[in-house]
Amino acid sequence: CFVGTAFEGMRDYYIPARLPLDPFSEFKSVVRAIGGFKSHRESPLTDELAEKYWQQYDLQTAVDNGYPIGNLMYIELRAGRFQSEASNCQATAFMPINPLAIRSFLEIGQAYPYPRRKNADFLHAFIGLICPAISGFPINQYPKHHPISVVSEEITVVEATKSDDGFSTGKVIQNRNDRLNLNASSLYKGASKWFEKRFSLETGALDIAIQNSCFIGRASTNFELFVTINNELADSTPIGLRRTPYHFHVEGLTKNDVVRVGIKSTRDNGVSWESRTIVDLLEWTELPDSSSHTLVSSSTANPEPFGAADAVRNA
Repeated sequence: CFVGTAFEGMRDYYIPARLPLDPFSEFKSVVRAIGGFKSHRESPLTDELAEKYWQQYDLQTAVDNGYPIGNLMYIELRAGRFQSEASNCQATAFMPINPLAIRSFLEIGQAYPYPRRKNADFLHAFIGLICPAISGFPINQYPKHHPISVVSEEITVVEATKSDDGFSTGKVIQNRNDRLNLNASSLYKGASKWFEKRFSLETGALDIAIQNSCFIGRASTNFELFVTINNELADSTPIGLRRTPYHFHVEGLTKNDVVRVGIKSTRDNGVSWESRTIVDLLEWTELPDSSSHTLVSSSTANPEPFGAADAVRNA
C-alpha cells in the first residue's frame, strides 16, 4: 500500500532523512539516481551540468513556492512511468490501490507540514489509526520527533565556511530547520553551523535545549557545542559526554539580541565524523521575566559535583 500509492515520496525516496540538504543538493541527488549517473553513464554528474538542468527547468520557482524538490521530482517520475506500467500489467502488482479513494489516508498525509511528514509523524499517525495496539512499540523512529513550532518561520540556519579571505557566513536553506549536520566541506578547524534568532521580547530570558547523540564516554577534542549572544560566547561544551539533551538558560536579554546555538569544528576532521555532528533543536522558549538586568547564562552542559557550590560559597 505504501509503495503502491507512491506515498514513499513523502519520505523523500532519494534523500536521506538524517542529512539536511539545500534544494540544489537535493536536486543533484535525485538526478544522479534517476538519470543513471551512479551506474550506467560514463560521465559523472558535475555541478555545472546540474546547474544547467536546474536553470533549464526553472526549479527555483518550485523552491520559491515551497515545493520540496525531492518529492516534486519523485512524483513527476511516477506519473511519467505510470502509462508503461499500466500497459504491461505492473500496475496490477505494484499499484493496486488508488490513493484518491482513501480519504482518511490522504487527510493524514496532508495534516502535517512537510518537515513533520519527513520526521515520520505521518507514519506514526497512520499506524495509530489502523493498528493502535502496536503504535506504542519502540519502532519507526521512537520516541516520536516533535519539531518546535517556531522553527520553520523564525529560526534560521547559518553556516561559516572557509574562503580565500578566511571564513564566509551565509544562511543555509535545507529540508528541516530543526537539525544541524556538518558536511565534508565544514569539518575543518573553525568551521561551524548554528541556529540563529533575534530575541523578540523587550526584555526577558531564553530557554534552549539541543541534543547531540555522539557518546564516546569522554570529552571530544574535535567539536564543541556553543551558545553566543551578539557574537559573545555565553557557554560551550565538547561533544561526546552524553546522548541526553543539553539545556541552556540565558537571562538579561533585550529586544533584537542575536542568539546563536550550534556546533563548531575545533580541529581538522575526517569525513567519518559527519554522522557525529548531528544537532537537533528541542526547545527555544522566550520568557518575559528575567532575574538579571545584565547577560548571565547557566546550563547543564558542565555539571558540578555535589557540594562544589557550597565550597565556593564558603570560600
